[in-house]
Amino acid sequence: MKFRVISQILLLSILVFSGCHIKRDAIGLDNKIIVIVPLPQIEAVKSALSTIFNDTLYTPRPEPEYLLQFATINEFQRYNTHVNIIVVGLGQDQANPGNQLVKQMLPASTYLTSKDGGQAVFLTHDQYAQDQLFMILSARDKEHLIDELAKRSAWIKKKFDDLFDLRQRVYLFERVCQEDIENKLFADYDWAIKVPWGYEVVKDAPDSNFFWMGRQRPFRWLSVQWETGFTVNDADDAIIKLHSYAAKFYGHIQFTDYHLEIEQVDFNNWTAWRITGMWEKIEEAQGGPFLHYIFYDGVTDRTYQINMTVFFPGKDKMILLRQLDILAHSLYVEQESDEN
Repeated sequence: MKFRVISQILLLSILVFSGCHIKRDAIGLDNKIIVIVPLPQIEAVKSALSTIFNDTLYTPRPEPEYLLQFATINEFQRYNTHVNIIVVGLGQDQANPGNQLVKQMLPASTYLTSKDGGQAVFLTHDQYAQDQLFMILSARDKEHLIDELAKRSAWIKKKFDDLFDLRQRVYLFERVCQEDIENKLFADYDWAIKVPWGYEVVKDAPDSNFFWMGRQRPFRWLSVQWETGFTVNDADDAIIKLHSYAAKFYGHIQFTDYHLEIEQVDFNNWTAWRITGMWEKIEEAQGGPFLHYIFYDGVTDRTYQINMTVFFPGKDKMILLRQLDILAHSLYVEQESDEN
């Protein structure tokens, strides 16, 4: 609660500082974070932030989930309207240009407390642009910064993930979705998923309870399969299901054991197995990342599997896979009441 109050006070002070002009939309990639820090402190700050932004998508060329781009204090005006901004004031030296910039942004008492070992992480939205996440780090030293980031690592990561998802949902669903396909799915199968403009039905097979859609340039696919009853008891069962899925419904590809990872997660209030790794063509040198969910729904008494794959050789695939994940999360088995 205390942290939220301080953040609200910070927000008010920053709004006064920045003025009440109309702001344009934030620019830049949704998974890129611009870190404003003096050149000599870049490595120290990179090390501290790596404890939060450390997820990697393993493809033939590993990709970080978030791209950290470091810029000096003199470049602040160039980057201050980007989507994700972190400004760092590290250490006690008041001649440090990072401290000078941070001192302008924080209330005097808050700045002094941060340099005395108090709260070091401050976050607000829409500071210089709409749909922007703006974070200030003001710490006594590197150890203080690492400790403060560790205390709030999950909260910080969720803030960046939430903004990413929000902006990507706007991108995916701002055009008219193909409601005819969505409505047909619900009428035929008692479940449905949003189908954005540009996606096409690859296969709709009621005899095998299998639906597959995708989009080209770059290639990305999402498929859903379901069967009656609770059919997965543990992680071993889930891995077996994964491998049989590729053989039965795709045929020409397989899921490899390279960096194969599985965990239990919350998926739209269902307890689900989340599996990530790489797929490859059986007879050709092609492949890419995949994401797979398996969960049981008591309303329909079914075990559902949702599979997502991307093929975009030599290019970044992280955003594409996260877009597919957002589409997967649009799946529902009950329609909302018109009374609400």
